[in-house]
Formats: sequence, C-alpha cells, structure tokens
Amino acid sequence: MTRASRPPLRLRDVLVWRSGSPIWYRFAVSVVVSTAVPLFLLASLGHLELALYTMAGSMQALFGHDRPFASRARMLAGLTGGQLVAVAASLALSAAEPSVSVLIAAGALTVTAQKLLCDAGRVGAPAQAVLSFITLGIMFGPATRVADIPRDLLLYLGAAGFAWLVSMSPWLVDRHGPEATAVRAAERAVSAGDDRRVIAALGSAWDALALTSRPQREVRDLVRRLRTAEDAFATGRGNPTATPSDDELDRELIVRRAQQRRRPMRYALRWSSPLWSSAALCLVGTLVAGLAAAALGIDRPYWAIVAAGAVYRGNTSVVWERALLRSAGTVVGVFVYVLIAPLAHVNDFWLVGLTVLAGFGIESFVSRNYAAGNVFVAPMALLMANFAGPVASGSLAWSRAADTVIGALLGLAAALVITNHRSVNQVAVLLDAARTRTEGVWTALDLGLAAPDLIRARNDLGHALTALSEAAAEAAGEWRVPTASAEDVTRTLTDGYRALVATLAGNSGTTP
Repeated sequence: MTRASRPPLRLRDVLVWRSGSPIWYRFAVSVVVSTAVPLFLLASLGHLELALYTMAGSMQALFGHDRPFASRARMLAGLTGGQLVAVAASLALSAAEPSVSVLIAAGALTVTAQKLLCDAGRVGAPAQAVLSFITLGIMFGPATRVADIPRDLLLYLGAAGFAWLVSMSPWLVDRHGPEATAVRAAERAVSAGDDRRVIAALGSAWDALALTSRPQREVRDLVRRLRTAEDAFATGRGNPTATPSDDELDRELIVRRAQQRRRPMRYALRWSSPLWSSAALCLVGTLVAGLAAAALGIDRPYWAIVAAGAVYRGNTSVVWERALLRSAGTVVGVFVYVLIAPLAHVNDFWLVGLTVLAGFGIESFVSRNYAAGNVFVAPMALLMANFAGPVASGSLAWSRAADTVIGALLGLAAALVITNHRSVNQVAVLLDAARTRTEGVWTALDLGLAAPDLIRARNDLGHALTALSEAAAEAAGEWRVPTASAEDVTRTLTDGYRALVATLAGNSGTTP
C-alpha cells in the first residue's frame, strides 16, 4: 500500500460541457407530464397550496428510465413506499411544531437515510436530492393540521401512482426499449475500443437482459447482438466467428439470470459497505450546514441541508466540483427567477407553467453540466415556494442563494476533513477479488469446463473488473489516504481483460 498524493482541485476541471445522457429526453418528458397534470388540476380547483404533496409523488417519474420495465416497476414501488414514510414523518413533525434545531436534526437524518437507501438501490440520478428537497419543504413548511394528514398522504399517493403510470407507459410501445438501449451502448463502446468502457458496457447490457422478466425468445435478438459485439471486441472483427444457436443464446441468458443477486439491497447495506461511511459524512455535513444557516438567521435552513446532501457523490474531487457548480448555477438561477417572478405572480396557471418549464430545463441540461442544470433548479425551487401564496422575490432569492452556497461550501469542508476510508480500503478488497476471478477463468479454460461454468466465470470476472475500475477511480479522488498503487490496479485490470477476451474468443488458452 502507498500513500496517495492529494488530487488537484482545479477550477478548469469543473468547467466541462459533456455530451449528456442519451436518454435525457425520457427524463424531461416524464417529469413534465407527471408534474403538469396534478399541478394544473390543483390550480383549476384553486388549491395550489397543496401542490407540494403532489410534487413529492410526481418527481418519482425521474427514476428508472434505464431499467427493464419489470425492474423499473419494482424500484418505483419501493421509492413510493419509502417516500410515503418520509412524507408521513414530515407531516407529523410539521404538525408537532418542534423547535428549529429539532427540525434541522430530523432533516439531516431524513436526507442521510434517503441517500443511503437510494445509493443501496442504485436508483441513479438525481438520487435523493429532489426527494429530500420536497420532503424537507413539507417538514419546514407551514404547520400541518393533524386532521389534514390523511388528505395530504392521499394526494401524494395519487400523484405517485400517476408518475408510475407515466414511467411505465413506454412499455406499451416498446417492451424491450431499455434493454435495447443498453445493447446499443455496448455496441458503441466496442466500436470506440476502450477496454474499460467495453467491459463495463457489456456487463451493464447483460445485467439489463438478465433483469427482464420476458421469456428468452422475446429478447433472443438482443442477446445475439450482444454476443456479436463481444466477439467483435475479442477478435477485432466486425462479424462473428460463429453463429450461436438459439439454445446457446437461451442458455447464456438463463445462466446470467441465475447469477443475479437475490437481495441486492441487503448486500449493499452490509456493515462493511462503504455506503455507511458516505452516509456518516452526509449526516455531519447536512447537520452542520443546517445549523449554520439557522444561526445566520436565514429563512429556510432546509435549503442548506439539501445543498450539502446534494454535493455528496463519489470522492472529494467530485464533491469539490459539485459544490462549485451548484453554487455558481444557483447564483445565476436566482437572477433568472427575479426576472420571471412578475410572470409567476400573474396567476396560478402562469406559476405552474413556469414551474413545469423549469423542470424540463433541468433535465435538458443537468447531465451536460451540473451548473447549467442548477440555473433551472433554483428558479423551480423558488417558484414552488410561491405555491402557498406570493412571496417577495428579493428576500426569497437572497435566502436561496445564501442557503445553497452555505450548504455546498460546508458540505465540501466536511468532505475535506472526513475521508471515506471504507471506500478507499475497498480497492484492496476488490483487487484480491479480481485476481481470484481471473485465476478462476484461466482454470476454467485450461480444464475445458462446460459452457454454463465458463459463462458463470466470465460473468463474475466482468463484474469484478468493473467494480475494481470504479472503486479505483473513486478512491483516486480522495485526499491523503492509503490506497493500492495505480500500478497494481492497472496490472490486475490488464490481466483480467486478457482472461476475459480469451473466454469471449472461445480460446482454450493457458495460464500465463
């Protein structure tokens, strides 16, 4: 083990415009439809003050668009149940009207729990950020009457159910759209020729196919395309060396389905998981940010809590980038809000329309640049603050900017002080696992094991290499912590790729 040097935290590293998610439009359209219908309905009924409860359910349409539909349905059901608990607890706290310090502690715990569960469930972006913002908005909002809690929960459940239907509606047009997207991503990675990207993309595509609940025959063409992509990667040719039979394709999928972990959430939440260290950091950062905002007399300290929680993604370098980008995007965004606030105050329909447009803007730009996305996040948050009635634009904008900057910077400070040692130490564990899997593959090839055993060995090795690559990249961004040397990681990955290619090429090979 060697001691890593501090990664440079450079401003130019955060000023990057990316190509963005290839499926950004799915997120954007889903959030527009799922939010617009309940909001315009409430506006027409003259009860826009209840919109926060429907937004808590509507925003779940942001999740799961990269998952096969059966897996997506389960994940969204889990999100609905988890968020129901969070909303119910927030309503109960609001009705109890505790002190601000109690609300801040409860808010920090809520954000941390949501982050932990979202990370364990691998729900993907935007993870807990949007859920936490709305949950804490309810918790810190006007006091709730106990008699109104059932109504508010029904509004949440109704909006969540509608969001579930919106998210699942593409199934009516293309039942295997997510799996086809994953296979196309693998084919593009093979064409690009980057070994690390190829292994990860092939693994993701196989996982997507294994997660589908459809019969093998319905996804056989996708399996065939993926096998062709694997062959092209292994041999450097665009055409397969042999055409696998339908039985071979079905057997491949059956074996990989059998290898899917039965209780992935339980495994992700095992006590040795690095997710617990990340959660501890989130708890400290959000608690300090909330208390600091309250001490400075800022109106909405929960914005600081949410900002601190939102910057925790990956390593210290990523936190640094997100803290700067969130702060910069928010400052610009509050000026945008000041410009559009007169329109928002015309009537409820203008307010709803601008809110929906801001949601579309977020999903259009956030995957390209986090700051650009936050230029729309800030106006949306400020527009939502007007649902219960018009609020003075100047004081509201100042509160949002101050809370966000305080939360982001204190979140960064916590990340610099508290290192995620478990995440870094995980590299050594994954190094050993990758070496063991590599040896297992060479042994399987030497012994000429039957296809199912070789498929299992290849699948295990592919996941081990992807996990090692991701963990090493994350650990490299932490400050002054012991980690495995880059040479050891590179050597192990290279050896693993050679073994994996040998299995893909159908090579009997010998152990080097």
